[in-house]
Order: sequence, then C-alpha cells, then structure tokens
Amino acid sequence: MSGLGMEVTGPLTVRELVEESGLGLTAVTGGVGLERVIKGVHFSDAEDPVPYLTSESVLINSGRTWCHDPQLGMWLIDRIASIDTAALVIGLGHFMDEVPAEVVRRARGIKLPILTLPAGGKTREVLAYVYHALASSDLHRLRRTVAMQNDLLDLLVAEAGIDELLAKVSSLLRLPMLLLDGTGAVVTAYRVTESRRRAREVWEAWSELTDGNALGMVEAGGARYFCREVVLYGKVERLIVALAAPRSGSVFVDMALSFLQRLIALDLLKRRDEIVATRRLRRRLLRDLLTGGAAEDELTALVAEHGVDLSRPWRVAVCEFGHRQGRRGAELEDAVVEAVDTFCGNRLIAFLSRPRQTSVEVLVPDGHPSVGDGSARALLLGLKEHAAGEPYEVGLAIGVSASHRGAGAGPAALHEASDARAAALRGADAAGLVLFEELSARFRLLQGQSTDVLVDMARRTVAPLLEYDARRHTHLLDTLRTLMDNHYAVRPTAEALFIHRNTLQKRLRRIEALLDVDLTDIDDLTELYLGLRALQLVGEAKVLAEPGGQQISAGE
Repeated sequence: MSGLGMEVTGPLTVRELVEESGLGLTAVTGGVGLERVIKGVHFSDAEDPVPYLTSESVLINSGRTWCHDPQLGMWLIDRIASIDTAALVIGLGHFMDEVPAEVVRRARGIKLPILTLPAGGKTREVLAYVYHALASSDLHRLRRTVAMQNDLLDLLVAEAGIDELLAKVSSLLRLPMLLLDGTGAVVTAYRVTESRRRAREVWEAWSELTDGNALGMVEAGGARYFCREVVLYGKVERLIVALAAPRSGSVFVDMALSFLQRLIALDLLKRRDEIVATRRLRRRLLRDLLTGGAAEDELTALVAEHGVDLSRPWRVAVCEFGHRQGRRGAELEDAVVEAVDTFCGNRLIAFLSRPRQTSVEVLVPDGHPSVGDGSARALLLGLKEHAAGEPYEVGLAIGVSASHRGAGAGPAALHEASDARAAALRGADAAGLVLFEELSARFRLLQGQSTDVLVDMARRTVAPLLEYDARRHTHLLDTLRTLMDNHYAVRPTAEALFIHRNTLQKRLRRIEALLDVDLTDIDDLTELYLGLRALQLVGEAKVLAEPGGQQISAGE
C-alpha cells in the first residue's frame, strides 16, 4: 500500500477560494492575506461572532448589523482579526451593494482579506466548497499517514536498519534529517550537509530548553529544526532532528516524526534486550572459565557458540578503571563495557567480558589482524585508545596474561593478568599496559608447571589455612597474602586489613602454628610465597578437592 508518490494537494488558501473556486469571489483588499490557510468556515450576522469562531476560519457575513454604520464594520474587522481569522466574505445585494471604503482601508492596514460575493451568489455554495475542501484534505492526510505507517512497518518487519527508516521518512517529508545518540553524536544522517556541525548546534540549543518538552522546534545556526526525543527508562537515548523548510509545519510532519519516534524506541528496546542477554551469557561463560567452575569440554563448546575458539591462542586482560571524581563506579563500568563491545564488535573480534567492581575482565584472541601489527599489545592498546575517546573518556590500566590454549588455563590466566595489572598501575609501562611475560622472573617462576604439581605445592603449604578459614569463617589466608603484598611489614599489613597490630600478631601466630612455619625464616617465606602462587594459578576448588574429585567439605 504505497500511495505516497501521488501528487499531494496542499492546504486550502484564500487565494484558491478567490482564483480557483469558480464562486465569483472578489478580493476587494487586493493581494493582502491571499496565502492564508483556511481551516474552517462559519456563517454569522451576529454583532459579535468571535465566540463562535475558531482561528484560521472564514467568516461569511451579509453586513446586516453594520451596513448603516461603517464604524461598526471597522470594529468587526478588528475583532475578528484578533483571533487570526483567515478572511471575511461579505455577501452583496442583501444589505449593501459595496463594502465601505474605510472598512476596506482598515482591513488592508491589518492585512485581513475581505472577499465579496456578488449579488445573486449563494453563501451556501461558499460553505459547501470550504467544507468539501477541508474534508478532502483530512481524508487525504489520513490515507497518506496510513500509507506512511504501513511502509515503515514493512521496513521494520524486514529488519531494516534505523538508517533506512530515517531515509524513508526524510524522503517522504522532503526534509533533511539527523539521528543523534544520547550524547549528541551523529548516529546516522540523510541529505544533511556538515552533519557534525549541525548536530552540535542542535544539541546545544535543544539541551538549553528547560520546559522538558520532548516535542518541539529549536532554532540553531540560523535554521529551524523539528526535534523528537526517544526516551527509554527515563534516559534520552536518541534525538530525531529534521531540518524545517521555510513555512513548514504540518500535521503530517508531526505524525511521521512521532511514528518514527515510536519505531526507533521499539528497535532500541529489542536491541537492548538482545545486548543484555548476550552480555549476561558472556559474563557467565568467562566466570566459569576463569574460576574453573565448569567441565572443560562443555565450556569449550559453549564458548565456541560466541565465536571464541579456545584451541587457538587467547589471553585474558584485566582493564582497571578505578574510581574517578564526578563519575560513579557503575557509570565507569558501563562505559568500559560499552567501549569493549563497540571496539571488538566493529572489528569482528570474538571476545568474552565480565565487569568487576573497578575493572572489566576480557578474553580476546592472542592478537587480531584488524588492529595494528596484529599483536596482543597492538590489539589492547587499540582498546585503551578507544575507551579514552568520545563518548567513553575512560582511562585504563591494562594487565594481560600470557598466551594460553584450552579451557583449563582460565584461573592461571586470570592471576597472570592481575599481576600484570598491578604492574601497570604502578607505572611499570609508560603506556599503562603490561604483558605477563614482561614481568620479573619471580612472577613467572611457576609458569609451565603441570596442574598436578601446582595442586600438590598448594596442598603442602597453604591449604590448611584455606580449610581452616572455611570451617571457622576466619581470614588467615587473606592475612598471609596481605602480609606478603606489604613486604612482611606489620604496620602496613594491619592498616590494609583495617585491624589493630595486636590482632594481626595473633593471626600470624595462628598461621605459624597451623602451618608449622616461622614467618621470620626466609626459606619458610619462600615456600609460602610459592604455595600462594600455585593456589592462585589452579584455583581454590582444585586444591580443596579430594584425589577422587570430591570437594572437601568445609565442615569436616
């Protein structure tokens, strides 16, 4: 159902009533007001017909109440002009043969057209002509609107993009159009020159509006624009902008833009639901991979559905963003997640991601040909640069694991990336990105050891603390980690744990008793360091598991 290519009859004007109706009307006021649009008609000889008139109507009058007093005629002219009457039609031959000259002069002065119907002319024919023209216009507008809506719905059903919908509406309205996102950036444009400049001008002008009206006009850069907000969950997600032509502004334009507004909202809701579902699945898969919480064969198959081949080299990156003044953690997290999605999506990079409190963990292929020289460093420097640009503007410190294959290396990769991230935060690399293989030998000491060796090492050293904490709900293992992170200094360790030094000393004595070690002996400290590293690399679940694969109960 098209119908949109038909010749469109414009609105009824005073000029058409005079020149094309065949009613014999004469404009005694000359060319004054002939372009006025007519939206109604009323016949009245009342002394004050204004209470019964609507603006932009034609008033048909016989002059009965003022034929003997031109002053009353001039009062009537002023009165009906005050409500923007389109024209006054006077039927001659009943009470007057011509309009008084002073009334004509007053009408010209206030630019109100006066038309005369010659003697013998029938006022009902004027009424019928205007009624028919207005009814035909309404019917045509209805047909045109329905056809437009059907065309746009057909595009939406065919899964056309928003740029196609915008182009369609722009062609129908014959108006250049822009679609901006919630930051004022151009999403798509059609027939718009200097789109970025115009977008910036419109966004600034629209942002200054304080009436909260999502439907309206703005003026910017010497031009007028129709604007429509697309709001989801209380947030402006898109702004539809149409460059208004001179004297433009019609019901059809309003209907077309409002309908497009609803279609874009529906498309955004659909895409948002899909994005949220995909992000949740990515998050769950990466969690299982990094914690070793799922069977490797099953996990490999599930991850492959997202385009990630774990049999090929991959790395884990921990992208730290911390807390920034003026922006909440949740806002920063959303910005980094969106930056990762757009960076990888635009370059067809298969990835998994999981947001944390102050960072986002990302699994990516070990390099990708779409970025730089294809190395892991080039890939992640590209991500870092992307996140720092508009509209995200988030600085990242990135730690990257060694290269791995298979689904069983997740826990080791996470801890490697965490160690590299700590080095990036300390400024070990001017670019704020550190690969695990660039760290000192003490971090890479256990790399390459088999899982069995690492599990045995952890069980012989620190596993008793892990089991004791599980049974007693204590924090001895975390206390030992914090002690080593603070170079075995008591005061910084107590401050980091938010406990008193005496409480720390009691915990350290308990650790020595449980592990049968001396925390002042360098050999014992080396053993404990290696045990903690082994525990990090294989994960707590494997260390707590019995040889047959059963989990050791915390209550045993």
